[in-house]
Amino acid sequence: MNYIELLKKRRSVYKLSNDIPYKDEEIEKIIAEVLVESPTGYNMQSSKIIVLMNEEHRKLWDIVKDVLRAIVKPEHFQPTEDKIEMFKQAKGTILFYEDESIVEKYMNNIPLYKDNFPIFASHGMGILQGNMWNMFASLNLGAHLQHYNPIIDERVRKEWNVPLNYHLTAQMVFGKIESIDEPKEKIPASERMKTFK
Repeated sequence: MNYIELLKKRRSVYKLSNDIPYKDEEIEKIIAEVLVESPTGYNMQSSKIIVLMNEEHRKLWDIVKDVLRAIVKPEHFQPTEDKIEMFKQAKGTILFYEDESIVEKYMNNIPLYKDNFPIFASHGMGILQGNMWNMFASLNLGAHLQHYNPIIDERVRKEWNVPLNYHLTAQMVFGKIESIDEPKEKIPASERMKTFK
């Protein structure tokens, strides 16, 4: 498929299973390659990831459920629990982190652009997440991006010994596509783009 077809194929897919046609080691290797090959401003490489698969993946979503149970009113918790249980059926989750110590180093070493380095880091993170999502689509796997940070940060930090200088930005759930929701409405390019020649 060409790149535009891949972009059209990539979308949020929530109903996933762990029955993927790839070995854990194959997925780990491909994820690592996407991480290394995704560009970053000033070659900072401040984006870090933790890949959780199988039981470790399910453990993460049990943590999320426990944290939310303490926040969501009991009478409203069932839809939340159903959603988390659906996430648990997937193969894995990628935790995306920004290494703040690297960003701070660049801020200190290049003071002229000090205020820009957090922006550059967020650009790199966005590129990495987009590349990762496109990669899953190219493998005929589904994914969706979640943002349960910061409410889960401390529990996750303790469970997987995450360094203090790592800032959690998102969680990408991935697995075999079981069903796809209706496509979301897209605003036409003519309303979002101008070209000057």
